[in-house]
Amino acid sequence: MDQLSYQIRRIAPRDGLFGAVWQTTSDTIWNNAGFTNIDVYIEAVRGYPLSPAVKNLYVTHSTFKELDLTKRRNPPQFLRRKANLHSTRTLVIDGDVKPGAFASTAEGKQAICARLAEIGLKPSFIVLTSAPLDPSHPVLTSGMHVYLSLTRAPSFEAWKAMALDLVAILKHCGLVFDTGVTTDPVRLVRPCGSLNRKLPEIRIARLDLESIDGPDYDPDWLQPILARARPPGRTHNDSPSDHAHVDIAEVASAADYLLERGHYGPGRYFFLRDLFFGLAQFAHERPDLHDDVRSLFERIAVATGRDHARAMSWFEAAVARAPGYADQARTTLATTFHSALQAGWRPPRSTVQLKDEQLDILGRAKRQLQAIFSGGHDRGFASEQVTRMVSCIRDPLVRAALAPSVAHRLARDGWDELKIQGVIERLKGQRDAGLAQWALRRTGR
Repeated sequence: MDQLSYQIRRIAPRDGLFGAVWQTTSDTIWNNAGFTNIDVYIEAVRGYPLSPAVKNLYVTHSTFKELDLTKRRNPPQFLRRKANLHSTRTLVIDGDVKPGAFASTAEGKQAICARLAEIGLKPSFIVLTSAPLDPSHPVLTSGMHVYLSLTRAPSFEAWKAMALDLVAILKHCGLVFDTGVTTDPVRLVRPCGSLNRKLPEIRIARLDLESIDGPDYDPDWLQPILARARPPGRTHNDSPSDHAHVDIAEVASAADYLLERGHYGPGRYFFLRDLFFGLAQFAHERPDLHDDVRSLFERIAVATGRDHARAMSWFEAAVARAPGYADQARTTLATTFHSALQAGWRPPRSTVQLKDEQLDILGRAKRQLQAIFSGGHDRGFASEQVTRMVSCIRDPLVRAALAPSVAHRLARDGWDELKIQGVIERLKGQRDAGLAQWALRRTGR
């Protein structure tokens, strides 16, 4: 596969001028070039990494209106300014593997894909921005550019709205990524085949072959999907402090997942402190949930051997002080969500959109699933029963809501990842590798 051609042809708009930017070996000097023809552009970008004068190479996912003809160069320079923007049909999520972000390439990819899957999306494709030069070596610490490509270039206003909504959705669950890359249409991305010389060991940008051939999205379809999924009252630049939209069951799921893995155990005071302040802030913002929030913290504190009376006294005092934190930086539940996602947790799929009759069908299916995998069952017979049960559920919303339960049961039963993915795809109507990986990690595999 010609990875560079694949990348550029999927992200570049059909019209406008294309641009490449590179850092020279003098570090402080940067050059750029503009192109009117996409084929010439691709071949030029392919050749730049071979030049000893090019240290780090980047391209734009947008096109521009005019070239800069004030300097006599061949090819001429282009003006990478928003005022010169022609169009874009790409949304980019820039995930880094570093302290304070993702701990590994696998965790970053799983966390981003899982959150996208929650709203019915998957990456169009992913570029690993600092993979080992030897393709046979495992990719452990590479950052990534996760692309959502569109079928056509929308208006700038529509593109901007989608970018802001996408950032708010991802930040809601505590994901740490460079939001500016997503919301700035003239930001740069690494082209496949370019060398990354930011690290002591030279790396290369290349496609993540597991994620290629994802869909292109119709912007008229995608924009309302992102708008509905955006947390109420949130903007892309808000700190994760407004938890009026957070489901207490979602918080409990993340906290219990971490508790089971010793995250709040003896000697780990700072992790419990993060939960403590996040829940106190949540209880202040949602007084109607105060008792539920308090009970959750009480359960975690007691389970980890903390003094009950002292812990609850601290909690009530923190809730009372919460109004004074309104204009200050503070620890919120986003910290808990981020830690849980890094550990492999997947947010539970909400079923609030299901009607009563759909919930009844879902409940019966889950009970049937439990019966199929009861003790001493035959794996082959269980496989047939699951297949039959899935084929009998006609409602696509119910099928999708059942997918996490089925994935977990299959993982516990020892099914391999590819088979689990196949069943998930039958249920959801689309591939969801993140859900399969979550199920396997939840069972310790």
